[in-house]
Amino acid sequence: GTAMFYGPTPVDQALHWYEEQQAEHPIALTQQAMLEAMRGNFDVARALAASADEAAREFGQQLWLAAGGMATWQVETLAGDTAAAEAAVRGSCQLLEALGDVGYRGVALSQLASSLCSLGRLDEAVELTGTAEALTASDDLAGQMLWRQARARILARRGDHAEAERLVREAVALVEDTDMINFHADALVDSAEIGGLAGRTDEARERLEQALALYERKGNLAAAAASQRELGRLATGASVR
Repeated sequence: GTAMFYGPTPVDQALHWYEEQQAEHPIALTQQAMLEAMRGNFDVARALAASADEAAREFGQQLWLAAGGMATWQVETLAGDTAAAEAAVRGSCQLLEALGDVGYRGVALSQLASSLCSLGRLDEAVELTGTAEALTASDDLAGQMLWRQARARILARRGDHAEAERLVREAVALVEDTDMINFHADALVDSAEIGGLAGRTDEARERLEQALALYERKGNLAAAAASQRELGRLATGASVR
């Protein structure tokens, strides 16, 4: 299930597999929640995430509960509710710190930093990316990507376009030869935002089109729709995001 979730298996096919397995493990439920969010079924996704949290509490597994908040961040980000996403993953960061966890915490901090960037809280966000960088193991692909993407978005909004571009290109290079199709598309979307903020509209459009093709291949309808909206904004002369 995890391989199908992260890899190129289409969303509908992955969900069908989960239905056949009748999987009720907290991690399986969080993955189903994120898959449903990709289809735009946000109420279903939230219900699954809540069920995952309840199951984690019943098992007494605090780490699974923290992972649930990170999944809810993904659901709410896809739903366009940045404040809800920020609140969910902040709880995960606090719990992971209390547990003394390192493995998950770097990713969670990068997720939080990304939401804070979108909310305009750049000083707090950039500080979190520094902690995330320090915590993230060199072979943690997702973690290495996400702190770079978050910091790149922050720097671009501060006008440091050269460093932002360097970081986001590193993130894309880390993922482009893997099967992590959503991660690849997300990195391209962030790259498009950075290009748009630097005034490179054609470049931003190309990266969004590449991301859209990947989202459509995965069946991530929510992210595909968001990419199409950004392409529409570019067509009217508006900046990305």
